[in-house]
Amino acid sequence: MAKKDHELSAAEQYRKERKERIAKANASAGKKGVSVALPPVNKKRNRIISIVIVIVAALLVAVGLIFFFGVPQQLNTVMTVNGEKVSEAEFMYYYKSAYNYRVQMDSYLSQYGLSSGTGLDTTKAPSAQEYNGSEELEAREDGQPNTWQDYFIKQAVEELKQQISICQKAAEEGIALDETDQADIDSQLEQIRESAEQNDYSLDAYLRAVYGRGVGEKVFRKALERSTLVTKYQDAKTEELGSKMTEEEVQTAYDENKDSYDVVNVRVRTFSTATSSTDDESAAETAKSEAESKANQIIAAADEAGYIQAVKDTASEDEAETYADDSATLMRSITKSNLSSRTSSDVADWVFDAERQAGDKTVITGDNAVYAVYLVKPRYLDMDGTRTVRHILINYEEGADDASKQATRDEAQAILDEFNSGEKTESAFAELATAKSEDSGSSSNGGLYEDIYRGQMVIPFEDWCFDDARQAGDTGLVESSYGVHVMYFVSKDERPHYEQQIRTNKGSEEINSVIEEITGAATVDQNTQKVEKVADKCDDSIQTAINRSSYNS
Repeated sequence: MAKKDHELSAAEQYRKERKERIAKANASAGKKGVSVALPPVNKKRNRIISIVIVIVAALLVAVGLIFFFGVPQQLNTVMTVNGEKVSEAEFMYYYKSAYNYRVQMDSYLSQYGLSSGTGLDTTKAPSAQEYNGSEELEAREDGQPNTWQDYFIKQAVEELKQQISICQKAAEEGIALDETDQADIDSQLEQIRESAEQNDYSLDAYLRAVYGRGVGEKVFRKALERSTLVTKYQDAKTEELGSKMTEEEVQTAYDENKDSYDVVNVRVRTFSTATSSTDDESAAETAKSEAESKANQIIAAADEAGYIQAVKDTASEDEAETYADDSATLMRSITKSNLSSRTSSDVADWVFDAERQAGDKTVITGDNAVYAVYLVKPRYLDMDGTRTVRHILINYEEGADDASKQATRDEAQAILDEFNSGEKTESAFAELATAKSEDSGSSSNGGLYEDIYRGQMVIPFEDWCFDDARQAGDTGLVESSYGVHVMYFVSKDERPHYEQQIRTNKGSEEINSVIEEITGAATVDQNTQKVEKVADKCDDSIQTAINRSSYNS
C-alpha cells in the first residue's frame, strides 16, 4: 500500500516533491503558443507597477548575485563532524571531487585498454543509474536500488569524516601548518588561477564551474589546508611509530628481506630489438643478431674504462651525444626491484646473484632488448642518509647547440641572482620554482624533492645534494643531461636510507590502525535531506555538462 504524504519520511517527501517539480517543468516545457488576456490599460496604475517592478528587479538582481556567488551555499550547514560544521559548498566540493576522481581513473585505465570494472556510465548523471560497484552501500529508505549518487555521497561523507577528525586530532597534538606549507598552498592556488585566467575565468568562476556554486577560493583553500594537514599528521605519526623500533628489530627486518634494501653499482647498455612489424621474423632475428654483436663488442673490453669507450664506439650517429657522457650507462646505488623495472628481471637476477664480483660482465638477451652488463660494485648495504632539496629546472632545447646551452646557463644564473637579491628564504625559492621551473614533477610543489636517496636522481644532481659540506640554505647551479638546475639545499637526514625505509614501512603498517581509531570515534550528524539536495544540484550540473559536451561534439 502506498504511504500517505504525512507518513513519508523527510527524505521521501523531498524526493516526491522533486519528482512533481520535474514533471510540472516538463509539462510546462511542452506547451507552446499560450496567450494571456491583459486587463484594460490604467496609466496611473501602470506608473505604480513600473516603480514596483524596478524595486523588485533590483531585489532580484541582489538576490541573484547572492546565489550566484554562493553565499547561501557557504552558510547552509548539511552535516557536522565532531561538532564542526560542513557547509553545502564544502559538501559540493567533496562530492564533485569523488565523482571527478572516479571519472579520471576510468579514463586513465581505458587509455591502456583496461577497465576499473565499476560500470559507471559517464554519459549519465550519477542519480540516473543504478550502482553496480563492489562496495557495499546502506539500503535506501524508499526501498529503491542504490544509485551512483548514493556511492558518491558516501565517499564525500567518509572523506569529510576522516579529514576533519584527523585535523582536529592534529590540533590537539600541536601539529599545524607552517609558513612553508602555506606557501605551497599559495603556489597551488596561483597555478590554478593562472590556468583559469588563460581561459578567461577568474579563479572563483573557474572553481564554481568545476565544483558548483559557492565553491570559491575560500572553500577550496580550506580543503587544501585540510588535506595538507592530514598528510602532515600522517607523516609525523608514521615517523613516530617507526622510531619506536629497536635496533635489533631493524636488523631483523633487514635480514629477512635483504633483496629490498641491498644495492649495486652497475653499467647497462641496452639495445632495443623491437621491429616495426611483429610478423617479420627475419627482421626480428637480424635486429637481435646485430644487437648481440654490439653487446659482445662492449663486454670484450678489459675494464670499466674500456666498457665506457666501447659504448661510445658502438653508438649510432643519433646516439653519440647521449653516450658522450661517461655516466650515461651507470646506475648507482640501485635496488634489485628498480634495476628490474629499468631493464629486466633476468638482468636483476644475474647482477644480484650472491656469487657476483666487481668486474663481472655478460650479455643478456630478452624478448625486446639485448643488454651489455658490467658490474662495477656487487651488492652492498648503502649507509648514506637522505637529503631534501628544492630546485628550478631550465630545460635544454631539443638538439641544443653550444650557444643554446649557454643561453640556458645564463637564464639559470639570472634566476639564482634574482633569488640572492631578495629575501633568500626557502619560501621565496619555492615561489620562484612554481613560477619558473620547467620540471613538471615538482614545479607545482615549489620545486621540492624530499628524502632523496642515492640512486634516485641523475648523477650530477645527486652529487651536489650529497656533498659532505652541504648546509641548509646552500644554493648553486648543476648541469645535467636535462638542462640546468638552480639548487636550494633544505636539510639532511644522516640515518641510513635502508633504516629509514624499514622504520617507515613499520610506521605505515601501524598508521592505518591509528587513522581507523580516530575516524571510528568521530561523531557525524548528517542531515540526509539536505545532503541529497546538494547531491542533486551536483548531478544537475554534471548532466548539464554532459549535454553540452554531447551538443558540441
